[in-house]
Amino acid sequence: MKTTVIHNSKPPLRWFANFVGEINGTAIWKIAMLDEDNNFGLKYKVYSYIYKVTYPIYQKWGTFYEINSFAEEFDENLEEL
Repeated sequence: MKTTVIHNSKPPLRWFANFVGEINGTAIWKIAMLDEDNNFGLKYKVYSYIYKVTYPIYQKWGTFYEINSFAEEFDENLEEL
């Protein structure tokens, strides 16, 4: 399996966006844990708000990784035959 790195901005802004992405990842993880316990109180709303605010920043300027699976490569090789 290969990964392709997609940088959406230059280093200083990208570093900030990736830091915000870590906050975003923590918030979505906590949302999932609270959702699993059916606890939709104040903590759930706060973490949802944090996710809602931080994700657009990360999406616009952060670093994403695209995973190229073995199946896609196999399909490409099969089409060449």
